[in-house]
Amino acid sequence: ITLDKVTQEAMVTRRFISGVYGGNMQMTFPQISEAKLATHNYGNRFMFLNTDYQPMAPQVPAAPGLFIDCEAEPTDWGESGEWRVFSKVGKAWLFVGFYRLAASKRPSMSQEEWNEQSEKFRNKWALKITQKGWGVRVCARTLARKELNREPTRKEVLDIIDSGRYKATTLDEVKAAYDAGKERMGIWTLKCIGYDNEFQHELSQRFPNWVPPPPKNSGQGRKKASKTPRGQKRKRSDTPEPDLTEHESDDSELNGDNIPENQKEVGVIDISDDE
Repeated sequence: ITLDKVTQEAMVTRRFISGVYGGNMQMTFPQISEAKLATHNYGNRFMFLNTDYQPMAPQVPAAPGLFIDCEAEPTDWGESGEWRVFSKVGKAWLFVGFYRLAASKRPSMSQEEWNEQSEKFRNKWALKITQKGWGVRVCARTLARKELNREPTRKEVLDIIDSGRYKATTLDEVKAAYDAGKERMGIWTLKCIGYDNEFQHELSQRFPNWVPPPPKNSGQGRKKASKTPRGQKRKRSDTPEPDLTEHESDDSELNGDNIPENQKEVGVIDISDDE
């Protein structure tokens, strides 16, 4: 890193990144349109780590970190799993470098480690798991254990997902499953493999002078967000958020009860933020 300290520590908002470089303002792995990709040379592999949900994300450039998922399942990160990573620091976002996302030698958080996390952290994760499509397998397994009094088979889990009965699972039930060690949070390593001085310098210069575009529905009553759980089960080629203040892109996530059969195999949580 060759930048001075002030430039290196310059932070931006998600609204700025979305407006200038593209991508949804809530997704951890936002998909950038071809039109936006044509305006810059930074590619489509941006990753945003909300520290409310990712407390082990790197907080300073080049620092190592860990990425947490709602379950310890094999995941197709695509290519080499290398990303242009931003971490949420306070209310803003800091570019911390290029990172490689890889399976950890210990693939999941232990029961003890989960229970050592703050109540806020555990409640946030449990709530989103019950609300988002990427949490349906956890909800389905939790309901199955309640009904069967044993660990369910894969077919039994898929039957509950297909029936939609997983939606009856509550936050407290999900949280209790993790508390008891029945469910485990997955862990992946984040290793810094490089830094883009030119990109960070550009962020530091452009953001202070950037004027946000007016809201799309300025003067119009805002449409209420759907109460239908919205989320995304994804392989890396597809692409999940916490307390939203902006509408989610309608095509950025799938309704939990409309998950394609071929996407029930691998699920990755995407939780980021709107700013």
